[in-house]
Amino acid sequence: MRLTKAIWLLVCTAALAAHGQSSATNGVRPVSLQECVRLALLNNRQVQIQRFNPQIARLTLSSTYGAYDPVFNSGYRHTTESDSGGYNPATLARRTEYSAQSHLAEAGFTGTTPIGMSYDLLLDYANTYGSRSDQYVDSYDVGAGVSISQHLLKDFWVDETRTTIQVSKRDLKITELGVDYVVMDIITQVQKAYNELTYTHEFVKVQRKLLEVRQRFYDETQQKIQMGRLAPLEAKLAQAQVAQVAADLISASNAVALAENLLKTLIGDDFVSSVNTVLMPSDPLVVVPEKFDLGESWRQGVARRPDLAQLKLDVEKAELDLKFRYNQLFPALDLVAGYGAKGSDVYVPSTSARGGAYYASAAGAFGEVRGLQNPNDLLGVIFSMPLTRRAERDNYRASRIRKDQAAVLVKQRQELVLREIDDAIKTARTSLQRVAATREAVDYARAALEAEEKKLAAGTSTSFVVLQLQSDLAQRAVEELRAKADYNIAVAQLRFVEASVLDHHKVKVEIK
Repeated sequence: MRLTKAIWLLVCTAALAAHGQSSATNGVRPVSLQECVRLALLNNRQVQIQRFNPQIARLTLSSTYGAYDPVFNSGYRHTTESDSGGYNPATLARRTEYSAQSHLAEAGFTGTTPIGMSYDLLLDYANTYGSRSDQYVDSYDVGAGVSISQHLLKDFWVDETRTTIQVSKRDLKITELGVDYVVMDIITQVQKAYNELTYTHEFVKVQRKLLEVRQRFYDETQQKIQMGRLAPLEAKLAQAQVAQVAADLISASNAVALAENLLKTLIGDDFVSSVNTVLMPSDPLVVVPEKFDLGESWRQGVARRPDLAQLKLDVEKAELDLKFRYNQLFPALDLVAGYGAKGSDVYVPSTSARGGAYYASAAGAFGEVRGLQNPNDLLGVIFSMPLTRRAERDNYRASRIRKDQAAVLVKQRQELVLREIDDAIKTARTSLQRVAATREAVDYARAALEAEEKKLAAGTSTSFVVLQLQSDLAQRAVEELRAKADYNIAVAQLRFVEASVLDHHKVKVEIK
């Protein structure tokens, strides 16, 4: 009797430890499956991490349009030059004595357009003043113009910038689909973990009930031994069975603790603050039979699986690259054009014929520009082509191979999706059949135990047989629980592989 009490004390201590000391401040926390799903969508770290990717991709896409932003260029220089004059020993020419300072400034805009045209708007200003051969000089020179260059073959209908923009758009869609996939996966994992936790709690209940039955049987055996109806050896057998069940209960309690930790991780609980909280599933482990339609599940899976849609977008990206590489095979033929005007104003010293001196000004130079007194224009074409085009041809061939590879990857994933759906439906059907079979097995095991207990009371059976039938009943009950949990897990997996899990839980993923 003392040994049995010690076993009971050990079992209770282990159960409390495995449940994270449910008597602690936080205590037991009942949770439903829907609550766990809601918490996971809000707090799961993997979901939170995945949500950053569309934001990064959206900013990356926005940055690619920066290639079309006009670029403002400006500059200013001040120079001083002087020469004392003399002769050039090489030509014996006399150098003019001069001293001058110059202020040079320029400003303009350059940029490109989405049709492959580049433009350049320029305004330059120069003012030079000083002395030359003891005469004062002062001049202003101003120029303004615009020039363009338009691709006619290479980089005309597509170029690197336009290709990058289109690829970035696909990358954004891929990251958004990645969020959908992770959300689906996390919901499925939560469903599996919740059913696993429910199963472990029910398994502990079965083990505890079996321990109570074994303890009661041991007590009855002791009474019969005292009455002389059984041999003392029967008590040892019953006591050994009690110890075995106690050990199994300790392992079952630890399984509960591990299942709780997994569910806490998935729902994003602060593990440090919730380590002493026991999650108690409030939804019972029930089976809701469903009808399975392989053809409809295949149709949904192929049409809605995010991972398959991502691979299809990879094919589109490969087609964009192939289109760009094909364009690069053409020679470069560019139309160039330009138009501008110049203006100048120069100091003129006084003479007997003209009278007083004329002083130069910037206004005079700008006035000539505005009046287009000195126009200039440009029109032409520029042609260039590599002699071998080796790089362009090899890049095109490699791009075509990558496109074919991407298409094969789509076919491979489609086949995998179909196989996953078929496996999930077969597993769900088998699990449902197991539920019915194990339920019957429990009924038969219970009836067999009751009959054997009556035979033992009548003295026509033995304690060993009764103990064995008690173990059989507990094992059949555990198998029924396992079949129920496996069925619910299989249905959750089916909803994941056919991409109906979000609709089932009425979850809509919005990317902001």
